[in-house]
Amino acid sequence: DKPLDIEFCSPAVGILSGLDDTWITRDGGTNWQVLAPPSGSSSFLNGPDSIVLACKVSSNGITLDGGSHWRSLPVQQFGAGVKYKAGIIYEAGGNTYAGGVFLYTSSDFGLTWHQSGGEYDFDSYTFAVDSCDPDRIYVSHEDAVVQATDKFSKIFLTTNRGNTWQTMVSQPEPFFSGSIAEGSSAIYCQSVANGVFRSTDKGTTWSSINGPSVTWDTHLIAAINDNILLALDGNGNVWGPDNSGGDSIAQPQFSSATSL
Repeated sequence: DKPLDIEFCSPAVGILSGLDDTWITRDGGTNWQVLAPPSGSSSFLNGPDSIVLACKVSSNGITLDGGSHWRSLPVQQFGAGVKYKAGIIYEAGGNTYAGGVFLYTSSDFGLTWHQSGGEYDFDSYTFAVDSCDPDRIYVSHEDAVVQATDKFSKIFLTTNRGNTWQTMVSQPEPFFSGSIAEGSSAIYCQSVANGVFRSTDKGTTWSSINGPSVTWDTHLIAAINDNILLALDGNGNVWGPDNSGGDSIAQPQFSSATSL
C-alpha cells in the first residue's frame, strides 16, 4: 500500500493514510492498527477518536469514536487536503485540472461549508494552518500533473483564510512534493529531491534542513513539535530527528505570574 498522509495530534496518537488502508498508533508509532474504511489520501486527528479521511476524488468520511462508525462528508470536487484548527475543518478542492483550487471551511463538522473568495493553482496537494492564527494558511504546490499550470512548484500563503493568496517561493518543477506541516514556531515543507525546507518567520523565507525527500502527491511529514519531526522517504523508511533537522528551535520561555 502506498502511504500518502501522516498526522499526529499528540506525541502518542497518529494516523497514516494510504490508497488502500489507514493505520492508527496510540503509542508514538511503536504499534499500528488498521483503521476501518474509508481509506483516504488526506486526514486529520482532533484527538484519539475524531478522525476525518478525505479521498482525493470520490469520498470523505468522519468518525467520532475512533473508527467504529463513519459519517459521509461532502466532496469538494478534487480534494486537496483537509485540516482541523480551532473548531474549523479546512478542505481544499477544485473543479478541473485547468482550474484553480478554493479553500472550504466548516465549523459544524462538515454539515455546512463556506467557500473562500480567492483561488490558487491546481495540483496543490496539502496545506498547513498557522498554530496561532486560523486565517493564516500555507500551501505546498507541486505542479506535477500532466496538465501543469506553469511548470513552477510553489509555496502559497493567505493571511485572510483564502480570500487572497501570495506566492512565497517559486521553483521550476519538480521541486516540492506537496507535503507541508506546522509546528508552533516553524513550518516544514518536503521536496522531491532536496530534503525538507523550514521557515521560522511565518513563511517569508525558507531554508533546507536536509532530511528525506519523497515523490510528489504525498503528505509524509508530521511535526510533533518544533524540534521533533517524522518524515518518510521514497522507500517507506521513517526518519525522526529530535533537533529540527540539526538546528534546534528554542521554545519561548514564560515567567510565572506573581499574585498580589
